[in-house]
Amino acid sequence: MEAVHEGIVRSCASADPPDLETVVSWWREAVGDKFFPHAVGPARYAGSQGGLGLGGGFGSRVEMRLCFDLYEALARVALLKGWNFLVDIHRKILDAAREELHGMYAAREKREAALQAEITTHILQAHQSSQATSASRLSSTTALLHTALQQNEDLSTALSAATAELRRLNLHESTLEVARSRAQIDRLQAERDAAVESLARWNARRAELERAVEEAARVRDRLEGQVETLLGENESLVTATGKMAQLLLNSSMQ
Repeated sequence: MEAVHEGIVRSCASADPPDLETVVSWWREAVGDKFFPHAVGPARYAGSQGGLGLGGGFGSRVEMRLCFDLYEALARVALLKGWNFLVDIHRKILDAAREELHGMYAAREKREAALQAEITTHILQAHQSSQATSASRLSSTTALLHTALQQNEDLSTALSAATAELRRLNLHESTLEVARSRAQIDRLQAERDAAVESLARWNARRAELERAVEEAARVRDRLEGQVETLLGENESLVTATGKMAQLLLNSSMQ
């Protein structure tokens, strides 16, 4: 997993998510070619052929553990960077794990039914044979039953481990959904704050314009008063000029 975690750290330092080829290369480095089917390619990893390359089944509990470790690293990147395609990868891995778990349960039931039928056949054959042969076959049947019980116990242990991993995946899925919801809430709150700030700036600008309009009205009133005063003075001057002209005319006529 060291190579995977180094790749994760490099991607966290970058503004862009890794491409699909890079993610597939991390997977190969993590689980190795032994657990990586040759049929698994980028297209199948992306889900176009019905899964994430888990269709061949987990080869062992070690392989399952490595796959889930890789998933956890990718989920952390999704939480840090918010990359939607990693969230989709998480969901596809979760679906594949569920299908794998269902397949294990089905295999267990099928194996138990087959063992039960085989045991029944051995018991019937033992009763139909001689006592010595029956004793030998009964011993063989007992050994077979013991082996079956041991296999059943091993399968139960593996199923318990897979169930625990599935619960952990469900918890990670809930964590991712909560993180995405919180990110959306933060974005909406930021947009609301920006809108409130913009509205405050527009209100301040409107108040400035209203004050400017009031000042212009006062200037207009003052200018109108000055114009009226000038008109009155001009009228008085015209009257005085007329009187002086009349006096001059009268004087010249005398």
